[in-house]
Amino acid sequence: MNVISTAVLLLAGNDPRYADETEHIPYGLLEVDGRTLLQCAIDQLRQGGMKRIIIVTGQRSRSLAALSQTPGVEVIYDALFADFGSMFALRRIAPFIHSFPFLLVESTLLFESRVARLAHGMTSPNGIVVAETNKAVTGILAEATNSRLLALTRSQIPAQARSAGSYLSLGILKISRHLFAEMLAFAVQRTYTDPFLDYVECVNGVAPAVDIRLAVASTHLWSRINSRPDVDWALNHLYPRILQQQQHPSL
Repeated sequence: MNVISTAVLLLAGNDPRYADETEHIPYGLLEVDGRTLLQCAIDQLRQGGMKRIIIVTGQRSRSLAALSQTPGVEVIYDALFADFGSMFALRRIAPFIHSFPFLLVESTLLFESRVARLAHGMTSPNGIVVAETNKAVTGILAEATNSRLLALTRSQIPAQARSAGSYLSLGILKISRHLFAEMLAFAVQRTYTDPFLDYVECVNGVAPAVDIRLAVASTHLWSRINSRPDVDWALNHLYPRILQQQQHPSL
């Protein structure tokens, strides 16, 4: 099994849902206890074994400028990333990814280091870290059979309408050289007519031909940050538990 040493953090686009903060601030730059979600993710990825972390962004900020001076962290900026889909950004930064597999991580996540280690330790070449859920949720949902991915969807699906093979995806993917090449090939065909193509659509496009497995993080600490109330909840409830887990890994 190849050792994973690289993680790509997506902080590429704008979203009108961020307007209740400052002007179109991405969720990854929201702060929990004085630290951005991006900073928290970098810490957890390092503890999970990542040596090189690439931040893909269409944003400029003081916090990103400071992170670019951090050893092992690279910030790849292109103003176009803010206006196009995530696969446009991944196509542009493909030459900077030198080792495979790598982890693809969304900056909207607050998670503990065991999540990264779970992705790192998957025996399958390609995988997605997921969690089971029995309630209506908003995020990336994964449909699977026998732990093999069928499809991902970004939507809210009521629990009663979902099948037993549905999971809530954490937005952390383990991507092999083969899977990435297939995603890029799919994107080349689609982005001529759809510059807003999302990586989720590419994963769906190649899933029938590429074996992508799920790893269930049933007891791990994590949350997807979708709003200011999510940040407040994470600050008061989740973040203290993550800190406690870091200090006492056996808990």
